[in-house]
Amino acid sequence: MPTPITRNLSTTPKTRAAERPGSLDTSFGQSGQVHLPQECYGADHCQMGALNTLFMFRSDNDYGLTRLDSAGHIDSSFGKNGVVLDGFSEISELQSLADNVYTVGRDQKKIMVTGSVYNSRNRKFYPAAARYDDIGQPDLSFNRSGKLIVDAIDLLESQTSDDSAGTKEASNFTAPTSTPGIGPLYRSINHTVIFHFYRFGSEDEPGVSYLVSLNLNGFLNRYFNRLGFLKLTHGNAPLKLSALSQQPDGKIIYAGRSSTDEGPTVIGRLHMNGTPDRRFGNNGIYVLDDPAANIHALMLVPADSITPGALAIGKLDQQLMLLKLTSKGTPDRKFGNGKPVLHRLKDLDVTPLAMAIDSRQHIVVTGRCFPSDDKRHPVLIRFLSTGELDRTFGTEGVVIVDGHQGDYRSVSVEHADNLLVGGEVLHDETVAYNPIMARYLGHRPLQ
Repeated sequence: MPTPITRNLSTTPKTRAAERPGSLDTSFGQSGQVHLPQECYGADHCQMGALNTLFMFRSDNDYGLTRLDSAGHIDSSFGKNGVVLDGFSEISELQSLADNVYTVGRDQKKIMVTGSVYNSRNRKFYPAAARYDDIGQPDLSFNRSGKLIVDAIDLLESQTSDDSAGTKEASNFTAPTSTPGIGPLYRSINHTVIFHFYRFGSEDEPGVSYLVSLNLNGFLNRYFNRLGFLKLTHGNAPLKLSALSQQPDGKIIYAGRSSTDEGPTVIGRLHMNGTPDRRFGNNGIYVLDDPAANIHALMLVPADSITPGALAIGKLDQQLMLLKLTSKGTPDRKFGNGKPVLHRLKDLDVTPLAMAIDSRQHIVVTGRCFPSDDKRHPVLIRFLSTGELDRTFGTEGVVIVDGHQGDYRSVSVEHADNLLVGGEVLHDETVAYNPIMARYLGHRPLQ
């Protein structure tokens, strides 16, 4: 079993390491970790109520869900012996690729999974979603079956007239980033769900990028762009999103980049109906100055504000980049003097995959890193609210899972600012990846 440790990035001595912020919380699972036996990848997790956590994992063809209590024990009453193994379709030609899991509904007890399916017959991807009740059974009130594949999206899009407001507005986007599936590419508000879908292109057919909005019953939300989906383009190329969130007032914030990787990364904001919010940035978008910059995750700050700003984590060359915008889509001069805060960690190439903010406004980032052994390792980093490394956390602000390859793909903040992370690690004995959840101390325990 892999044991997360902190890597020495400086000569600062360790003291009482077992209680140091960034050390494993040994009250969770087995010595701070929960390893699942399935040979697959961790995908996402979310809180379900005050005490439970939903963890989603995925293979190349389907996905699974499990529910953990606050001590890291699997809830055997959920699904079948604590696990739901499912896909978006029972048809063998369709591979299910799940991206995100989250809770929806008035009481937040419904479980939503969004992603896509791949049809091996026509070699195309289509948006897909599924919903379950609080014990892991299909929710038949969602699209009458508990599942939805928007396989008519190309036909519906081709039937729209040229003067469709949403379609015309989409042509004005100039946006940008890394591979879809990184970061939160969904959001639920007012009992509707919005998520991002991207289909890779081929020699015969270009790629395509959509925002898809579903209503409570599992049908396309026609208020959104009059179709329930919005085609995103940059010039003549699809716009790949790397982050997506939604304000309490329903406005949608995204970050992305052209699928050709040409042009700069942008952060944009849409009205709830899918049209650009031209009061944000320059006609609805903020363009990053350096075309080499990418954004991998984004959060609203403060999250409960009606008009929040946006905090983004990304990369510029080999440096980590933190960027904060005001609610008007302009650089926040209280953060990095209005410029991106850059960090180059010595001998450590980090790719951020997810982020969270704790009650003390620490910025927590998870992802993967490539230390001196040139192998991929899960990593957890904490910054102060100013964007500087929190050197009281781990070793000089960084925690690395040594000894095994893998990723930390998701992160959430729990009671006392403890950090719950999810991902996968490679076990040398089986030469296979297994999902893992771990909990780290946010602060030194009270004596």
